[in-house]
Formats: sequence, C-alpha cells, structure tokens
Amino acid sequence: MNEPKLKILVASPTPTHPISGGNRARIYRLVRELNNAGHEVHFAHASVETGDDQAMAQAWGDRYHQIPYQSPSQTIRRVVKKLQRFLELNAQYNRPVDALWDNATGIALQKLHEAHQFDVVIVEYVFFSKAFAAFPAGVRKILDTHDVFTNRYRLYLQNNARPQWFSTSARQEALALNRADVALAIQEKEAGHFRSISATPVKVVGHFVEIRQLDSPDQNLDLTYIGAKNPINVQSMDWFRDEVLPLVKQAHPNVRVGVAGSICDVLERDPNMIFLGETQDLPATYARSRIVINPMLYGTGLKIKTIEALGFGKPLVTTPCGAEGLENGCGTAFLVADKAPEMADHLIRVLSDGELRDELGSRATACAQRWNAVALKNLTDALSA
Repeated sequence: MNEPKLKILVASPTPTHPISGGNRARIYRLVRELNNAGHEVHFAHASVETGDDQAMAQAWGDRYHQIPYQSPSQTIRRVVKKLQRFLELNAQYNRPVDALWDNATGIALQKLHEAHQFDVVIVEYVFFSKAFAAFPAGVRKILDTHDVFTNRYRLYLQNNARPQWFSTSARQEALALNRADVALAIQEKEAGHFRSISATPVKVVGHFVEIRQLDSPDQNLDLTYIGAKNPINVQSMDWFRDEVLPLVKQAHPNVRVGVAGSICDVLERDPNMIFLGETQDLPATYARSRIVINPMLYGTGLKIKTIEALGFGKPLVTTPCGAEGLENGCGTAFLVADKAPEMADHLIRVLSDGELRDELGSRATACAQRWNAVALKNLTDALSA
C-alpha cells in the first residue's frame, strides 16, 4: 500500500482474541495487514461476542478500545418480532439487520471519532453496519461482510440442522450495504450476491493468510483437522469419521487423525483420532501433520481453515464447499472430493507418496502467495476514495 498513510478504525462485534475461530482470525489478520502497511489502526470491540480484553490490549496497545454494548431487552425483542412480521421476514429465523444494535455503542463510537478523527472506518458484519451513523460524511466507510446473511437460515434447514447465529432478508442486507462507501466480500461468489442487491461497490478481499514454511521433523499425525464446535463443523467431521475414515483405515489401519479446536468438546471419539483440544499455536499444530483435511459439507464465506493450511504449505484434501472461493487451486494446490470414496482415495494416495506431498506443499504456498497479493491490491483500492 502506498502513501498517504491513514488513521483507520476497525469497529467490530467480534473480538480478535482469543483467535479461536475463522472469523476472529480474519479480523486479526486484516488489522495486522493494515498495521504492516504503516497505517495507524485502532480496534474497537463491542462485546456482542465476548473476548479476551487483556490479550487484545496486549496485541493492539493504546489503540485498543472497549466499547459498551448491551444486548436488546425482552421488550425490544417483542418489538423486533412485530417489525419482522411487518417487513414480511421469516419471523422464526430472519431478523432485521439492526436487531443486535445498541445505541450506546453508537454514542461511544462517535466520541471515539471526536477524539481521534479517523480517515476510514471499517465495520465488521452487516448486522453492525449501523455503526456508520456515528461517523460524518468525510470518513470513508467500508463494510467487511464476512458472509452472506440473506436467508442464511435456509442453509441449515436444508442440511437438517437448527439455524444458528444470524439471518436476514435481502432487503435488510441491502440496507446495510447501502450505508457503506464500499463493501468487502471474502470471495467472488458472495461479491456477486452483494452486487445483485445493492449499488454499493464491492471488492473481494479474502483472508490474509500467514505464509510460513514449517520445520516438521516429527510429523506424528497423518491427518489434521482444526475447527470450532459449530454445528456445521460437527456434522462435517461426523461424516468424515463415519464415511471416510473407515475407508482410509483399510489401507492405513494405524492412521492418526489429529483434531484441534473447541470441536474436541463435542465430537464423538474414534480410536484413530487424537484430540488435541484448543490451540493458540497453529504453526506447531500444523507442523505435526502430513496432511490437512477440511471435509466441510456446507457453509458460506471463505473457509479460513482451507486457506490457512495453504499458507503453511501443507498438502490439503477438502470438499467442493471447503474449496469455495479458491477454485483456481483445485486439483493443483490441493485436492477436492465430493464423495467419501473419492476423498478416501485422495488421502490414501497422498499418505503413500512423499513426493506428491512435497509437490502439493509447494503448490499450496504459491497459491497462498497469489491469494494474498490479490487481496492486498483490492484492499488498497477499497481504502482509496
């Protein structure tokens, strides 16, 4: 990124620490990238989702700001339900885009701007977009979308799961986009959706992945999966354990599958699985493994664990869903399978062929480097008025 250097506020309902999920990693890496470019970057967290304030203060210093937030009261929720019916939203699952907003958060952000006079504000998530109202017209407003939330509940119902987190209508999501000068989509497919519902310009800025060659003298895990305990991850790993792993064990009876992250708290065990628990040292965890897996069955956004594995130069086997947004790397930088026998065949082949593992690792690194370069260019463009 070239001059001029900017004073930037990243306002988020999600913390950067602990880095226990892909969304947190996405925000953390975005702030790091802006800092590395020489901008003065402040991070303001309103605890819609709680985090580690001490760790964030240590990471961002005096540019870390705790912002007050209270979730809506029961009375407000009843009003919201009436509003949902008036707006013809699915009252059971879809919500107005501002359903989680707290006006005290907006007042605090306004005072923060008065104290620092930011050039740019980046707001995380459409349901936090009302934060833009705290900043005057001269401040460039960028919405980091993360995911598509239009009728997101349907994705869960179609896969026999209970809808989670946040879902809204296309009209409400467009309202959020229209508040911004530019929106960031994490992958091209989602950028197309945003362009179809709003005239706000959209730039594709994927997750900035750490590029690191790992020293792996003791690869005591054959396969590794890292994930949080959300229902999509659990369903996906249930499928892998029940449908894919038995086929792999026919060729490699002693295959060792490392599982890390909060998913360890809820996933059913298998004798070949080694549960590593939560980890804050991702490089060390990845270094232990010959192959990374991401058997994602469904979902939105960019699968952070996919691009993360590429950045660490690890051979990767995933599903078409796990590869969304990274289609240029399919079959070259990593292997893709949509059926259990095909995924098992890929894993057996890569486990048995050290030269293939080395080749996939090199291609993974190159793919991640190209990915970062495109994301950096698009972010630079988004910062320019």
